[in-house]
Amino acid sequence: MHQDEPPEEKLRSKYLFYFLGLRHSVECLERNAVGKTMLNLNTKMLGGLKIPLLSPEKQVEIAKILSTYDDLIENNRRRIQLLEQAARLLYKEGFVHLRFPGHEHVKIKDGIPEGWEKTTA
Repeated sequence: MHQDEPPEEKLRSKYLFYFLGLRHSVECLERNAVGKTMLNLNTKMLGGLKIPLLSPEKQVEIAKILSTYDDLIENNRRRIQLLEQAARLLYKEGFVHLRFPGHEHVKIKDGIPEGWEKTTA
């Protein structure tokens, strides 16, 4: 790489984003940050961080792979959220509103379906 190349030609922003998210990067920045209530960084401190400068193509490849994993994690997070919501609704329908499968044919006695019993545990 030539010295005259602009920074964005040497270091891809997505690659930098993922590198700065690494535990050792965060710990290094925290160690060198100043301030008690709110940590502050300056360009000198950031400049001291050693970033492996791979070829731009390799940086793009790494960022693309990590981005794909981020997308999968986000999709799974949304699925879990939907499944939790479905479980809450199913519980509410079956045990609060007593609309469980076959509820039409079961008599309710003292607020519970016949054949069920109240317990404390």
